[in-house]
Order: sequence, then C-alpha cells, then structure tokens
Amino acid sequence: MLRKILETLSPTYCLWCYKKNDLFLCPEHLEIINSFLCPVCHLKFPEIKIKKITCPSCSQKTYLDGLFPIFRLNEPLEKLIHSYKYDLYFDLVKTICFISKEFIYNKFKDFYFIPIPSHKSKIKERGFDHIRLILENMNLKILDALLKIKKTKPQAQTEFLERSQNIKDAFVLKEKNLPEVLFLFDDIKTTGSTLNEACKILKQGGAKLVFALTLATK
Repeated sequence: MLRKILETLSPTYCLWCYKKNDLFLCPEHLEIINSFLCPVCHLKFPEIKIKKITCPSCSQKTYLDGLFPIFRLNEPLEKLIHSYKYDLYFDLVKTICFISKEFIYNKFKDFYFIPIPSHKSKIKERGFDHIRLILENMNLKILDALLKIKKTKPQAQTEFLERSQNIKDAFVLKEKNLPEVLFLFDDIKTTGSTLNEACKILKQGGAKLVFALTLATK
C-alpha cells in the first residue's frame, strides 16, 4: 500500500524520453552487443569462449585478451551512467544491475571480477565506489587486486591523445595470488587506456588471461 502511494505521489520517469518508467530508462533505448570483441579493432566474435580473442595484428597495441561490452554506448545510456556516476544518483545502480545482470550472470558468474578502482579522494567525494557497487549488487565474485595511487583527471574530460599518459602508473597490485582468468570491470570503454593500464599490472603480477567486461563501448 505504501509503495503504491509513493508511486502515485512521486512517479519515476525515463531519463531520456520522460515516459513513466520504474527503471529510469526504457528498454527500447538500449542497443545490445552482448558479445566478445577484439579490444582494439572491435572485430566481433560469434562464440563466447574463455580464450584469447584479441586479433594477432592488434596484440601489440593492448594487454587485454578480449573485450565483452553489454551495450553500445548511445545517448540514453550515456545519460543514465552520467547521472549515476557524476550526478551522484547512486540508487540508479539498481537500474544498471537490472538491465545488465542477465547478460553477465549466466555466462561469467564463476569468474573473479576486478573493479577498476577509483582514487580514495574520489570515493570520498562521491560517497560511494560506483564500479564496485555494481558488482556487489549483482552478487559477483570480487577480487580487490588493484589500488589506484595516482589522482587523475576524469578520462572523459581528457583529450583523446592524452588519456594513456593521464592513467600511466595509476595502479599498483594488491593481490599476489591471482587466478589465471580474470575480468576487469568498468562502466564505459572508449579508448581503452584505463583498462589496458590495469591489465598491464595484472599481467605483470602473473595473470594469464585478462578480459574487460564493460557496461558499454562506443
């Protein structure tokens, strides 16, 4: 009864089209990828197999063994993630988990996920660790193997060619006994500089296969 009263007095709307919607984003606005891609050229692989799928010609440009984005980054999804990450609407984690869990849980629930860490000052400012919170709400196995020691500019606010330098030497390894197969988790993959830098540290620590799983990619 209380829920119905609250829904009547304060209904929720899609952040994009403003139709009444409990999810804050209408499903028809989502562009699903749900596939492994080469993290450099984005060549799509039809099968989901836990093996190196980065193209041989692209291997010199990345440490990653593959990329698994759930959605194509379009304006509606970007607005949702921006509201969660920068406008501090942390309750939107429920929406993010609802739209993405079915694509992750059945395929990868037995693997360890390493959230791309934020600097402690950013977590304090935001009030929550936005990447870790998503994994926690999906009940996935989390391995805190990385620590961010360098305070960087937000990659989204950094020029394309400066992103690798911005994130260079930002992470250190916390966990010595790493599983052979790991999934890095982040919200958006654009240039891949952050994921690649994190993967480099994990490979130096002994990880054999490291994949990136992201909510979206451009």
